[in-house]
Parts: sequence; C-alpha cells; structure tokens
Amino acid sequence: MVRITSAVVARAAGVSQSTVSRAFSADHLVSEETRRRVLAEAERLGYRSNPSGRILSTGRMGAVGIVVPDLSNPYFARIAQHLQRALRSSDHHLLVADAGEETADELQIARDLAMHADAVVMCASRAAKSELVELAEELGDKPLVLTGRRASGLHHISVDESQGAMQALDHLAGLGHRRIAFMGGPSRSPSHRARVTALRRGASVRDLEMIMLGSYEPTAPAGMAAAREACRHGVTALIAFNDRTGLGAMAYFGEQGVKIPQDISVLSWDDLDLAIVATPQLTTIGMPVAELGERSAAVVLDLLAGREPDPVPPLPTTLIIRRSTGPAPMLVTTP
Repeated sequence: MVRITSAVVARAAGVSQSTVSRAFSADHLVSEETRRRVLAEAERLGYRSNPSGRILSTGRMGAVGIVVPDLSNPYFARIAQHLQRALRSSDHHLLVADAGEETADELQIARDLAMHADAVVMCASRAAKSELVELAEELGDKPLVLTGRRASGLHHISVDESQGAMQALDHLAGLGHRRIAFMGGPSRSPSHRARVTALRRGASVRDLEMIMLGSYEPTAPAGMAAAREACRHGVTALIAFNDRTGLGAMAYFGEQGVKIPQDISVLSWDDLDLAIVATPQLTTIGMPVAELGERSAAVVLDLLAGREPDPVPPLPTTLIIRRSTGPAPMLVTTP
C-alpha cells in the first residue's frame, strides 16, 4: 500500500508541501480557495496530518478542550458533539472533560486542559464572572470561549433565556393556567438565575401566580421531588428546569395517579430525544444545541487564526408543543 504523505497531497493539489502543512496547521496563511483544494485532495486520498510534526513546527496541539458540568446530561453531550463536528474540517480534535457540577473542579480542569489544547471552551460554566476573567488571563494567548453563558468582556455564545421563558408562559396562559410552579436548576447555574428572573417578570405582567419551588439538581430523581412539592401548592402547571427533571416529575405524577395534562400540565427546557418517547410526549423549550456547538467552534477558529470574531447575539429558543400540556382543569370551589 502506498503511504499517503503531504508530498503526495501537494502534487495532487498543485501546491508546495509547505502549503499543505499551512492548510492544516495555520490556515490563516493560505487563501480560502487553496485551503479548500488542499483539504479536498487530502480527504480524497485519505491523508491525515501528523500531529507531532504540527506541534514541532507551529507550537499548536491541534486540539480544543471543552469542560461540561455533567457529561451524563445528554444536553451537554450534544453540544460537545456538534462542537467536535464543526472542528473536524479544521483538523482539530476535541478533548472533553466532566466537571461533575463542581465549580472549583471546573476551573482547575480548564487549566489542566489548556496544557494539552490550543483553546478551551467552557460549557454552561457555573463559575463567577470574576473567576472566568482571571482564568482567561491565566490562559494567555490560548483563547477561552464560553458557550451557553453570557459574560461581557469575554468571548461567549449565549441563548435568549428570556425568550424561552416568555414562550413557556404565553403557551400555558393561553391554555388558561393561572397558578404555575417553576422547578429551578442548580442555584449556581446562570441559566437557572436567568430563567427565574424572566419568569417572575413575565408572570407579573401577565397577571399569573408563579410559585418558585427552589433549586434542584438537574436529574430525574430531583424532578420527582419537585413534583411532590408542586402538588402541595395546588398548581395546574409545572415548568421544569430541563427535560430530565420534567420526565422525573411526569414519573411521579404517574405513580400518584395524577393525569397529564388533564390534571396538571408539564413543560420543560432542552428538547432531548427522551422528550418524544415519554408518555405523553413532553412539551419543551427547544435549545439551539447545534448552533451553540457550531458558533463556538467558529469563534475558537477565528481566535486561533488571529481574527477577532464578530459578536454573536443571543441565540433563539423554540417552543415545541406536544401532549404534556393542555387546558387548565376547572377548579371547583365550595361556597
């Protein structure tokens, strides 16, 4: 079998061997047309660049690190997957680390990843902004990009959490619900704080009673505990922090003989695959997972190429109506 080297790719693409090397490791030094031609020939021939050679010649690792709060959560795994796919065309691979929902570990993991990667992406970081600013300074010329988190002064890709909250409230209010509970996520989560603020404000202007059940871990068992609490408050609808907790709530209601949506409506955030196999299927606020990963990759690659990326406005959410929400039940009162 003939070994495919950079020289073979260079001949096929009609460029020098050094241009092939730059197309893989320093693409800002070649034109976009040349880069595309080189990569196309490399793909056709089955060529893969040599990481060791690239490190020696450019000082680059050819890797990007991402720190996620909990890799067992499909939402974060999907963001990492889309980030990896978007990086693949630039010949970068992805290093994934799980912080286990621990802020202190998250920051140290990011520092450790930076020793093996050219850039670090923090996904839904629980750290304080001041800690992230300090981390960015520590990383020096290695870019730090936040995804699913807004922080002025730092490169970030965020989601319009307020839009999602308004979509949820408008949907439930339109079905006649007036007493609604929100089962929050981890108190250290920026998404939790943003949703609490938006739901309170939105409920006030819509003349809705919003019951805040507090902060819970984003797991199905926590959703069951929150559903038990919701029953004590006599609400007709429950908004869950994410699909996992929403499904946990639905499981609890099923055990107690509470019918969904006849007795209570359930709505959540994320739109995981699990939402469509639940019984009934779960109404949810769809998050722009693919775009979070793709936009984060674009920002990282711009920064690595020495380009200042354009600011990305908060990404929109999508209300996906399924069978777990329905008209509010008639409340019978005795004289």
